[in-house]
Amino acid sequence: MSNINKRTETSSKALVEIDPSAPGTIVRIALAAESVINLFLAAPMIFNAKGAFEGLYLSDGKSAAPHAASIFQLFGLNIVAMTVAMVLALPNKPGAIELRQTSYQMIGAFEALALPITFWQAWVAGEEGSGLNPNKLIWGFALPMGVLLGFRTWVLFVKPEWMGKYRVKRVD
Repeated sequence: MSNINKRTETSSKALVEIDPSAPGTIVRIALAAESVINLFLAAPMIFNAKGAFEGLYLSDGKSAAPHAASIFQLFGLNIVAMTVAMVLALPNKPGAIELRQTSYQMIGAFEALALPITFWQAWVAGEEGSGLNPNKLIWGFALPMGVLLGFRTWVLFVKPEWMGKYRVKRVD
């Protein structure tokens, strides 16, 4: 990543600052909302992994295997770790735009890889092969993830200005 805090030499000295006409408000709101949702989702995954796993992904009356609950707890920690990058991208200061792009690319890559596996678990392996309730997988995991992936893709490739823009601030 380039050093955006350094002065650039033109006819006079200049600094980079966030462009007030494109402050990245849309993506900042989306990141803040998703960060809050992630923390509320991750808390039961970390502190009550067995109960959260059973409620979110198993058919009623089925019990989670201890190793599945342990892995689910690690998945909750992964969500918290990804959320850190999102929270760091919230302030509107130089460097934040790059963090927003990196966050969207990283999380989008995870979602793009997780969705095909989720559909395979739901439709090919089914409940017999995966042990997971196909309806809960599709409606509670794949659908929200697909919507978020679509939004991230839209922002990254169609509306990158929603991340924010820089402008040169002259210092004479």
